[in-house]
Amino acid sequence: MRRVWAALAIGLLTVSLTACQQQEVPQPRVTSAAEEVVGQDRYAVIAEQTVEALAAADKAGKADKLTARVGQPLRSQRTAQYKLRSLKDDAKLPVIAIDPQATPVSSGAAYPRSLVVFGEPTDGQNQRTLTAWQQKNARSNYQLWGQVSLFPTANLPTLTSTLDNLPGYPKLNAQAYLADPAKVVAAYAAYNSTQKLAAVPFDKDDPVFTQLKEQLDALRENVGDFGEISMSFADSGAPAVVVSTDDQGVVVIGEMKYSTKYESKSRVQPIIFKGTPESLMLSGSKDDPDAEVAVDEPLTSQTSILVAFYIPSKEAGGTVHVIGASSNVLESVKVG
Repeated sequence: MRRVWAALAIGLLTVSLTACQQQEVPQPRVTSAAEEVVGQDRYAVIAEQTVEALAAADKAGKADKLTARVGQPLRSQRTAQYKLRSLKDDAKLPVIAIDPQATPVSSGAAYPRSLVVFGEPTDGQNQRTLTAWQQKNARSNYQLWGQVSLFPTANLPTLTSTLDNLPGYPKLNAQAYLADPAKVVAAYAAYNSTQKLAAVPFDKDDPVFTQLKEQLDALRENVGDFGEISMSFADSGAPAVVVSTDDQGVVVIGEMKYSTKYESKSRVQPIIFKGTPESLMLSGSKDDPDAEVAVDEPLTSQTSILVAFYIPSKEAGGTVHVIGASSNVLESVKVG
């Protein structure tokens, strides 16, 4: 029994955080200001160069092929995915579909500049996507930041481009919103860690929170009295992508990382990993991708997930909504 629960329970962590219903998402509104920031022609060039970089890197399985058009946090996520695929031939890379003809929505002239577009469903899913680029400064390229799937339950206002050096992100007036856009990812990480709502009024039991909690509960149930499992969550520190909505709110896409710690209560019964991403990273063996790995010390896995929020204006009130997320990506495994 001891050897069975470890392999089955750990496998739960790879479940996608997407749903299966179609969602109608409002189209972005094009304004003359938007054309001054990133026009349709310029966006098309950015998108086409990004597609080429992704295709070359995905084919070679090498992150150094991503070029300057792909930045963080997606670059780190893709690097981890390439590593897993190199260890197991049938490991699939998540599809990142980019439409060069989509309508760009820009955060404004202040740096870091954010650029987002709506996209059609990818990888057999039914949800539409929100793809984000970011420009750090005047000398850098717009770099692909990441892509999230929008939840069917999301009620998202129309996104709008802005052009104003003063209120543009990150120089937002935090007091104008229901929650500080610069701190919402950290607040959400704290909510997941404590499983209790605090100062930021998130919707209770949103899809991301619910699935992460269910994963932890299932792991603990399978382990029983044989071991201990805990999760901790944090804002990765990567500058978030932020764009305005036509009701004076904002959409924020940030990266949250979470660590899962596995500990055995018995010195004579190690934790067994078999046929999981963790076992692949631990063994590092392409010759035996289903290798069984016994770990008799505490083990910690690090996972990245991109989460999208809609924050209403303070005047509008209500709650902060989690409107979408990426798949979770196992980035590292550490023993001891």
